[in-house]
Amino acid sequence: MLSRFSTVIQNAVDALAPPVPLLDDFTYHWKMVMKFYVNKDTVCKTIIESTNIPAHLDQLLKILLEEEAASHESGTAGPCLEYLLQHRLLDLLTTLACTDCPPGMRPFTLSFIRRLITQLKHPLLPHISVYGPIQRLISLCNGRLASPTESVEIQFLCALCGLMCTNPHLTNIFSNQQTTEGRRLSTSSSLSSASLDGARPTSGAGAPQNINMCDCEMGGDILSCSCAQAHDSDTKADSAGTAQMGSTVDFSTHNSGEPHGVAASPGPSSPAQSNKSSESSGKVLLLEALLSFLHSADSRVVVKACEGVMVMASLPSDVFAHSVACRSDLCSILVSKLNALFAAIPPDIDPNDLDDMQVNWGLDSPVWTESSQFPGCRQVAAFLGWLDYCDQLVRESHPIIGNALASCVRLEFLDCVLGPALLEPGGADEVLITAFISKCLKHVSAPALLSEFLYWLVGDSREPELPGMSTSPVRQHLLNNCFHERDEVSLETLRLFEVLLEKPSEHVLYCLVLVYLTARNYYDVSASDSLIGSWSDEDERERQRESPLLDFSPGSSPVSRTLAPSSINKIINSFIFLLPQHLHSTTDPDESGYEQYVQDADRQYQSCIARCACYAWPTEATFPEPAEYDDSHSSDSCPEADHGHHFYEGPFLRMLFTRLVRLPYQPYEINLQLTGLVSHLAMLPHPYLHEYLLNPLLPVHSEANSLFSVLQLVAGELVSQVPTIKNYKHLLNSTRQKLLGDGDDVQEEENSLLESVVVLEEFCKEVAAITFVKFHHSS
Repeated sequence: MLSRFSTVIQNAVDALAPPVPLLDDFTYHWKMVMKFYVNKDTVCKTIIESTNIPAHLDQLLKILLEEEAASHESGTAGPCLEYLLQHRLLDLLTTLACTDCPPGMRPFTLSFIRRLITQLKHPLLPHISVYGPIQRLISLCNGRLASPTESVEIQFLCALCGLMCTNPHLTNIFSNQQTTEGRRLSTSSSLSSASLDGARPTSGAGAPQNINMCDCEMGGDILSCSCAQAHDSDTKADSAGTAQMGSTVDFSTHNSGEPHGVAASPGPSSPAQSNKSSESSGKVLLLEALLSFLHSADSRVVVKACEGVMVMASLPSDVFAHSVACRSDLCSILVSKLNALFAAIPPDIDPNDLDDMQVNWGLDSPVWTESSQFPGCRQVAAFLGWLDYCDQLVRESHPIIGNALASCVRLEFLDCVLGPALLEPGGADEVLITAFISKCLKHVSAPALLSEFLYWLVGDSREPELPGMSTSPVRQHLLNNCFHERDEVSLETLRLFEVLLEKPSEHVLYCLVLVYLTARNYYDVSASDSLIGSWSDEDERERQRESPLLDFSPGSSPVSRTLAPSSINKIINSFIFLLPQHLHSTTDPDESGYEQYVQDADRQYQSCIARCACYAWPTEATFPEPAEYDDSHSSDSCPEADHGHHFYEGPFLRMLFTRLVRLPYQPYEINLQLTGLVSHLAMLPHPYLHEYLLNPLLPVHSEANSLFSVLQLVAGELVSQVPTIKNYKHLLNSTRQKLLGDGDDVQEEENSLLESVVVLEEFCKEVAAITFVKFHHSS
């Protein structure tokens, strides 16, 4: 209390006294800081809040800011700042922070230096007397041990990240661990007695004489220890640090009598030195310190650490990015936490609850209510939030770091965690693990990370597969699960394929479908002459041969004879009237809903054209030239080449067609999901896929399946089964109303069959609408 009262009296005297030179005032406050350490008995017993040290530190910073504001020469250091640099005041403060003397000194030191380097406009970090102490302070910031000062530590680290963001050339300061090791817990012998007691400030005539710290009777164990270590290290650490950092400080006295200068930012030769230093350095100190806080119990500290990591990962330096990707533990730490969060999720989660989870990383945590909360929701939210952070980090970071993190996610999470959980029998519930894969796929949007997910699911090879053979275990397992004995597993797998097809990836579409259609072996050339009207008349075909097939008019897709045949009316009617009239669930044309299908298809097709514009797909379905056929469709790459004209539609289309045949006897949810997948494929503006799926008049080989031939089989089965049901017309109408939410339940044994009639009827309308919209956009 008395000391604070004396401070008030002193401040009042200072207010009435004549202005004191800033340098004198600065040395006075430094003397007051160090005066506390004279009494050995009170050094380790008094907490810092009971001393005047915080107030004097604030005054030191205030004087430095006032000096800089009054200076008319930008970029030059004033007497007070030069005094701080020459006498290495930060070195001594850092030494006191290392031992936290008095208790609480560490957070005040971190806060003082953080404000110093962020509020002063003068570039301080290139000075050895600044970056040396900062490196030591960074090594003190360790989030692996719970500490009450971790919020101050993370603010200090994030402030350094902000400086690196505006000055990327400073990355070398935090890339070399050797400097820190050589200077750990040591101070230079050039610390003068003026640095300790502030009694002899530097005069204008020159720099003060260097006096060993041990000659000053400051007392206290901490200072005695610092003296001994400073005596041992002496100038060796200074010279080594100066050489490695490419920054120098001149400690000699100028004969001119004016304060001598300190080194500014690195000169023109510094980038090469910076690159050489980064290449030969070890782990990045600042990054390693930030990573240690990712497991903090304080979510605010974790978020700040994540922001700092993202800032460092987004720096434009290729050398620094390569150093981070190859020498740091960034990728492994991030993916290890992802694995740990996934392992913490309870195994009894309801997969349906995952669809409603909308989680982003950051402090905006989900607002839990009684209706949305479910057992394990917090663990799921933590996992999805961290996945979202990894995704954003891949998207925002330097490409070298982003690609390295994406590859690490595939190797350590997809291959080692999700893969075994999906493929190993008796492991996790296949419904839940498939639902998690779908949810992860929906969350990921960074191109590099999304590619790793997609390639993991469908495989890396773009070669077609022979029936019964597979080059991708995950894809084959998912296709097998579409025929799982448990309907919920099949349904969830079909949902996963829907998410897969919605992602903007040509590789997925090519591997699943297009690679099996490019040879056009489904087309029966021998029957094409008799069915030439399926495209157009002879004159129209000849005219199209003589005219360009492409029309690059703005806002429209290229004109294609394949997508816009003249027999469009026959094609549309083939789908609409596939099911006999007496099996239609509605007889009122106004209630058919066909117009609504056309409007929806038009909106979706415009979006599909924009998404597929970069795929460089052909606009016309033509047979490959002989040379092209021999080179690209040899027996090594095309399974049909060794079997004449035998056509294999691929495992994915075969799975869809096989399940479509079972449509009358499958649950309604599976039928909806199945037809949705086929509609998505039919929407794609690829000529081979279009004519194979949407041209019933196309001459195909007798042994080749097509969408229309499969739908004909389904319609034939329904025609033979449904009329045997008593009062089936009324039940069909009731079933339609029930599916729309307006009717009563039908008898269980008749429910599936009648629902399949409604599904087929609506699906044919949807396919016809898609065909019409594609014709309209391509004509």
